[in-house]
Amino acid sequence: MVGKVERDLFTVKRSKPKKSVKRKKDSIDEDDFELKKQKFSDEVVVYFEPLSYQNLPPGLVTIGCIHNITKYDLGVSLPFMVSGKVPITRISRSYTALLKKVTESSNADEGEDEIFSLQSLFKKGQYVVTKVESVEKSDRGHKVTLSLMPQEVNFGIAASKLRKGLLLQCIVASIEDNGYVMETGISNVKVAFLNRAKAVGAGIVGVGSVVWCIVTKVKTSEEETSLHLKLSAIPNEVKEACVDVVDTDDFSLLLPGTAISTTVTTVDKRCMKLLLAESDGIVGPHHLQSSLEQLSDYDVGQKVKARVMYITPLSRVVHLTLQQLTFTERSNEDLLHGLNIGDRTQGQVIEVQKRGVFFKIGSYRAFCWRKHLSDKDSSLEQDDLNFPPGSEHELRITAYHYMDELYVVSLQKSILEEQIVGLNAVKVGQVLQATIKSYLPDKAIVSVGKNVDGEIPFLHLTDMTVQNPEKKYAVGSIVTARVLEVVPDSRRLILTCKKLLMNPHETILTEYDKKLEGTMAKGFIVFVEPKGLLVKFFGDVKGFVPKSEASTENGVDLFKKFSIGKVVKCKILRVSPTEKRMTLSLLLYKENNEKIDKVKIDKMKTDKVKIDKVKKADVQTSKAIKPKEDLKLGTIVKCSISKVEENTIKVRIKPGNIKAEIPVHHLSDEGSKCKILKSALSTGDKIHNAVVFSKHKNITLSTKCSICEWIRKVESHALETLKKSGIYLGVVSEILPSGINVSLAIGNRGQTVFIDSDLLKKATTPWSNVEEETGVNYTVGESIKIQCQGFDDDSQPIFTIMNISEKGKRYRLQPLYNYLMYQKILQKNSLKKGLVSKEFAVTEVGNRFEADVVHVTSLGLLMKNDDYGIYGIVLNEHLQPGAYYEKGLRVPVCVLHVHMKEKCVVLTARHDLVNQLYVHEFSKIKVGEKVSSEVLLTQKNCTVVRLKGKHKGLIAYLPPKKNVRIGQNIGVVVKYIEKKLVLCVTKLQNQMRYFTVMPKLPKFYLKTSDVCKEYNCKKIGKKSALEKIKRIMESSGKKQCGKMDVKMKTQRKEVSEEESKTENAPLVKKGSKKKKTGSKKKISSEVKSDKDIIFTENGTCDKGSGDSGVDENMDIDDTPKFPSSSKPCLKLHTGFIWNAPENEENEGVASSDSEEEEKDELKKKKRKKLTRAEQELLAKEEEKRLFELESARLEKERLPQSALDYEELLQESPNSSAIWIQFISFHLENAEVDRARSVAQRALQVINVQEFEERINIWTVILRLEVLYGTDESLSNVFGEALATNDPLKIYIAMAMVYAESNKIKEAEDIYFKATKKFSQTFDIWIKAGIFFFKNNMLEEGRKYMDRALLSLDKSHHVNLINRFAQLEFQFGEFERARTMFESLLSNYPKRMDMWIVYVDLLTKRGDIEGARQVLERMTSLKLKLRQMRSVFKKFLEFEKVHGTAQSVESVKTRVQDYVAATLKE
Repeated sequence: MVGKVERDLFTVKRSKPKKSVKRKKDSIDEDDFELKKQKFSDEVVVYFEPLSYQNLPPGLVTIGCIHNITKYDLGVSLPFMVSGKVPITRISRSYTALLKKVTESSNADEGEDEIFSLQSLFKKGQYVVTKVESVEKSDRGHKVTLSLMPQEVNFGIAASKLRKGLLLQCIVASIEDNGYVMETGISNVKVAFLNRAKAVGAGIVGVGSVVWCIVTKVKTSEEETSLHLKLSAIPNEVKEACVDVVDTDDFSLLLPGTAISTTVTTVDKRCMKLLLAESDGIVGPHHLQSSLEQLSDYDVGQKVKARVMYITPLSRVVHLTLQQLTFTERSNEDLLHGLNIGDRTQGQVIEVQKRGVFFKIGSYRAFCWRKHLSDKDSSLEQDDLNFPPGSEHELRITAYHYMDELYVVSLQKSILEEQIVGLNAVKVGQVLQATIKSYLPDKAIVSVGKNVDGEIPFLHLTDMTVQNPEKKYAVGSIVTARVLEVVPDSRRLILTCKKLLMNPHETILTEYDKKLEGTMAKGFIVFVEPKGLLVKFFGDVKGFVPKSEASTENGVDLFKKFSIGKVVKCKILRVSPTEKRMTLSLLLYKENNEKIDKVKIDKMKTDKVKIDKVKKADVQTSKAIKPKEDLKLGTIVKCSISKVEENTIKVRIKPGNIKAEIPVHHLSDEGSKCKILKSALSTGDKIHNAVVFSKHKNITLSTKCSICEWIRKVESHALETLKKSGIYLGVVSEILPSGINVSLAIGNRGQTVFIDSDLLKKATTPWSNVEEETGVNYTVGESIKIQCQGFDDDSQPIFTIMNISEKGKRYRLQPLYNYLMYQKILQKNSLKKGLVSKEFAVTEVGNRFEADVVHVTSLGLLMKNDDYGIYGIVLNEHLQPGAYYEKGLRVPVCVLHVHMKEKCVVLTARHDLVNQLYVHEFSKIKVGEKVSSEVLLTQKNCTVVRLKGKHKGLIAYLPPKKNVRIGQNIGVVVKYIEKKLVLCVTKLQNQMRYFTVMPKLPKFYLKTSDVCKEYNCKKIGKKSALEKIKRIMESSGKKQCGKMDVKMKTQRKEVSEEESKTENAPLVKKGSKKKKTGSKKKISSEVKSDKDIIFTENGTCDKGSGDSGVDENMDIDDTPKFPSSSKPCLKLHTGFIWNAPENEENEGVASSDSEEEEKDELKKKKRKKLTRAEQELLAKEEEKRLFELESARLEKERLPQSALDYEELLQESPNSSAIWIQFISFHLENAEVDRARSVAQRALQVINVQEFEERINIWTVILRLEVLYGTDESLSNVFGEALATNDPLKIYIAMAMVYAESNKIKEAEDIYFKATKKFSQTFDIWIKAGIFFFKNNMLEEGRKYMDRALLSLDKSHHVNLINRFAQLEFQFGEFERARTMFESLLSNYPKRMDMWIVYVDLLTKRGDIEGARQVLERMTSLKLKLRQMRSVFKKFLEFEKVHGTAQSVESVKTRVQDYVAATLKE
């Protein structure tokens, strides 16, 4: 240091010079630093003066932040609100050489792939080290020229001082196979190499990219004349790189951006001094750690981490910042903290200075120069009065200094009222008021703001071309204009005044995006050539219209039909973002613009021979053509199917044999059922009541009941043309990003109209399904009601969606009727294709049979009837009270509902229901009758009930209802009856509207062959069937089943004597003791003939003309022998038939008429004598029954009834804990607790000591007994004994579970505390504890256990532990906390596919579909192996098929194709 301190205007002023003290560098140690700290207290006050344009010295090396990027320069924000520009030629020598090579090359395309623009190489908010080359003053301000050249930025670094860990700014010089050769600018450094593995996340684009690097290795060359450097650019390593105070003695190594860990030595009003080795570091008040922090918030001796901004050349004072500089790319929202240039906001005064006033905006500072505080000049004293600290004022943001994180604002009224405050604040598509300033030969110059001018080309000044535009708009006139393009490089603002481009609802194209394909947008023609048109949109986006897509006329002259400047509406066909090309079409609706080959027509007119042939055509052909011409839209027709194709059904209209087609999406109003209905149709089937929908190239028919009903009601003249305010029913024909195309039965041929996406609102229709009404997206084929609002300037109609009142929409009978009838179509189709057995295909509600228990779950039973191959489920509410169920037990059941898709049935095992439920085609119930009912089943599409009173046991259906449970009694009103189908509504629903079923709907007469396809058993194998049934069970059980475990449940209800007698009695149909021939007729008559079965569009089944109802060719062996569902009967083992008892509590007595009829019937049956053959048959059946009973006793398949039975079972399986537990439960049912305890102790003595799990089960039961019936002392003794003789961990878990089941939460909590303390290294115990606390709503305790687990478990378990607790947060805790936990895990372990999948499933289960979609999109961007990426895309595709639209599914497929293409290139 020199002896005399000179006065430096740039940095620090000292009132007293200090004597220099000669010290050796090696003598610096910690004691010297302590001494220096003490000396700071005796120093004089430090005066801080920041950088400004006046004292900015050339040659200063400083850090800056990029705030603007153009083609030829970079705008860099320097500290203390100073900014400058870096020309494109001052990036690096390698980049300049590449530029020169490109400009001098004869081939313009040569080297194009090697060089990148400044916009590609740099990003806003990027920190760079620059050198000030020059500062020039002009009338418009100061011009500061900067340089990024490494030779100038790093000129002070000697090669001999390079060491490991040094932070350098380097620039990519060339790209090699294994990495990048970097340009450092340091002499004697021959090679500086950055490996690709060390450059991940550095954002390297190409030659010229600025990269912050850390020196990892310094190697001397063999000649020892140069150095080789190895570098690393990993962002986290760069961010954490830090220099200690001891290493700050060499200023040449204190490069801008270097982090220093130091200590505060002095805090003054103007600045803060930090401890360095050779001098002091200065921190200004605007470069503290937080924007709103003050110097007074820091204390002397406080540890801080600072970064070097710059070092003053003369005084050698280091200026530092405490801001956390970010070395990764940031979004624009992060840069401006959610605000934009030009925004108006409120600010609070912080401090008033001579230069201006500091304000507080949110969590950041803002500064206003004194001249911008008001439009009038004011003194400093007046400003102090007008802006007291804490007062709030309206501000407008005019600029933002990235380096200082400081808003620049203005309070001037003129600025607040301006439209825009700068060119940077202008957005493409923004509508502005422009004032005409002057005219040039080809454009008008306008003013849109203070110091902001724009231009309007004459082509855009008016809609029509005018000769003298200055006469229409005089200088000073104000016009409304829209921003067409912003050119930042030349600071040009181009606007348009064309009215057709001013519509705010039109899509604005500002970029070449692949997602725009299929959308529509308006543009203007800029060039016409014989091959097509060049159309320009907003933001300099252009597209080409080929001649074939410009007009439907052949040989059209484009120069005559189109002129430059004409506004046209285009449909985007193809987009190539890389090539910046776009193919367009002016044919918006090709269906309405059929191409007519005029050449062929003229040839036909001149060819007399062909005309004569047409006149003399066959009579039948002429008759076939005449009806086709006379056929009007809306005509109701009959037709027969000639061919079934993938997307259409080819038909022939009768009479006339006219060719027509029915699109698959026109078969039904419900899109999910169209494909099923199509698969049920075949050649020769007949369709009645179809409607003519359109007549383009082919006649299109529709069988949608919504279309048929609307055309039937609307007046005929309303179908002739579109009228304003007219209401029409259409069908969605195409989905576009900008809207939808809707086909209408309007005019002579039909019409397709476009509806903008901004006008789309979901409508509810009485024919749409309840589930589909809740969606927000439209699907192709959906019926919607629209209203014509008028016509635009292009004579295109403008439509909006009509909303029908939502009152009562969930209770309409039409969706319920559609669903039930659709099941019949599905049943027919399944049988036709051999997907199900004949027995299952004809299974109906009310059928009764016996089934075996296949599996016992917490939700109920899984059943199977081996005779018919039918799987079924029995929910807990439909189990017989007091009965015990186990695998293999045969149970009498009755069908409540048939799931055709899942190939299973929902059953009931309640004896009162099995004996009573029925459906009858000739029931005496009438429409409008009010009856009471009991809910039997709640499904997604319907609610099944049984009626009470005089119609006791009759099954009926209600629309789906929420908040109803099985067993609930509700009053209903009968609204519709069709054969065996009875539809009802609740009394409350009866007061609402829309409870009608539409008459005369389209009908399908299905014709099938006599021989059905062979049933493929593999299609419903046991495993797949059980999986499907479990899925149904879970969906039903979550809504209506309790958490009762049937297998382990202790039944405490006594079984009545009558129930025990009839529990296992098989149920057969009434009249089974008739003759064998009579039995054949009875069974045959129950199954309808396969010939000429009629199904309506919704599935209504009618009997065709001439149908006798009996299929004489049907073999009795092929017919399922289901009992008749007309009246329940019970078969006793004596061979007699008795009417089933109807003993139900709280139910009205049946009418006397029905009782007398039953008695008469019973007497007739008793008087009838049996024939000898029938007596022999009954005797054989009785003998067979006794044999089966004895076999069952020997096989031990029946339920044990006494202690002796259990003893017999235990002799065969002494080590089976299940049998011992059943034996214990048997004693508990009889209230014999002591015997139960003795059996449990006996079990421990008998079970082999090596059967650890079996013994643990017994100990669990003993613990449960002591908790329920014992004392604290006995429980303690048993628990201690269990711990001593078993695995202590399992006993602790069992004890905690027993306490939790008994609702003794405190005791269970104590057990888990002890267990986790004793077995702290065991992963499972922590998970068990977490589940317990979260399930019992003890969230904070559960989170504390997770923290304890992280401290106790090995690090290898931490990820899985956090994963499991995050899942618990999803299920029982806070949703946002769970998301945060998963996001943290995935950011650190992005290749853990199991966690990604769990995260997606949890978001989907919660209903956050958009969040799950975003996570899946992130997964597709991961760099994984091909096998893993295949599973990711498969998961994404399955997700979109369930929760997305057809468009989103196609988007995923496109992603897959792009990934495969990119992989093949690599």
